[in-house]
Amino acid sequence: MKTLNLEQEKSAAALTSQPRKTNSTAPNPTPKHAPLQDWQITPEPWPEAVDGGQLLDELRATFSRYIVLPDHAAPTLALWIVHSYAYQLGRIAAYLALLSPEKRCGKSTGLSLVGALAHRALSASNVAPAAMFRVIERDGPTMLIDEVDTFVAKNEELRGILNAGFTRESAFVLRCVGENHEPKTFNVFGPKLFAGIGKLPGTLADRTIVVPMRRKQPGDTVERFRGFDGEELRRKCVRWVKDNEAHLTDTDSPTPDVLNDRAADLWRPLLAIADLAGGEWPTVARQAAVALSADKEDDSQTVKLLLACRAYFTQHPVDRALSKDLLAFLNAQEEEPWTTFNHGEGLNARQLADRLKPYGITSRTMRDGVERAKGYFAEDFADAFARYLPAPPPAADVTP
Repeated sequence: MKTLNLEQEKSAAALTSQPRKTNSTAPNPTPKHAPLQDWQITPEPWPEAVDGGQLLDELRATFSRYIVLPDHAAPTLALWIVHSYAYQLGRIAAYLALLSPEKRCGKSTGLSLVGALAHRALSASNVAPAAMFRVIERDGPTMLIDEVDTFVAKNEELRGILNAGFTRESAFVLRCVGENHEPKTFNVFGPKLFAGIGKLPGTLADRTIVVPMRRKQPGDTVERFRGFDGEELRRKCVRWVKDNEAHLTDTDSPTPDVLNDRAADLWRPLLAIADLAGGEWPTVARQAAVALSADKEDDSQTVKLLLACRAYFTQHPVDRALSKDLLAFLNAQEEEPWTTFNHGEGLNARQLADRLKPYGITSRTMRDGVERAKGYFAEDFADAFARYLPAPPPAADVTP
């Protein structure tokens, strides 16, 4: 891969690696005594002008080529990749998360693709707080943090650093360094991607676009991922952002009304990229923003609960179940963990709804005789059953 030497790197376009003249909060260049690693180097810009819409199309197609993704995920990933080259031009560094309810949902492939495409991508499956704020201050990487569910939730210091790095104005942590314990501020501003199972801590989730990953079904077809050289696309990202720096600086793109203030801030730099690219992208980006960030909750869920729900519909061959009937069945399963909820009273309707929602299953109003009540349609479970549960055992033959 053709790269810049150290002196070229220091004089490269200020789009990512150098501080803005109006605000000296960007990461410092790599010290002269430290050898440059491949991930630390901004590639040479593409030699010709780049069409923004075509660039986003190529990025979207790349993700769809290797991963089974839900609606709106591929264009969101494409926009975020370009944002990783342009974030220094604005006040928000958008966070992104690849979260799944279970293993084997494509997170590893997603991380590998992002690592090949994002600017200065640095992967870490575990990281100490001191290492985190020092490497961001020094190198300005796009941090890719895997297994976020195993170590971030219980690490308050690390969560504080991550929370701070979202907004340029607040992207500083104060630490004492050296033998004399002199106070020093570290700049932690920059885009970050998280991958894990379940959910993010609340304050971090509020700063993150969550892409719900899902397991591939037998009928889903994608290419097997065997490594990917993203140099051409990286160089195109550098060129397009460099050519459009003035249009991407401190933009205020209109956001959908259904987004709350934090979500609107989060999407604004991505929408600015889409608006500048033109074509279908302004519409595609706003549809993705509404679908992924319009006040949606994301909570954890267990396969055991899905298995029990499938057992209900197997034993009751109906097309729907009232919430009260499904709950009565679930809470009658004596050895299941939810039977201890609420001081032994078992799962309630709200807790059931919260655990099914990450799978796209929501209750609906239906008739119970002459009354109307909440319940679930069997067809709404089909996708989750197919993706996350083993095939049901064959039905036993019934001898007349």
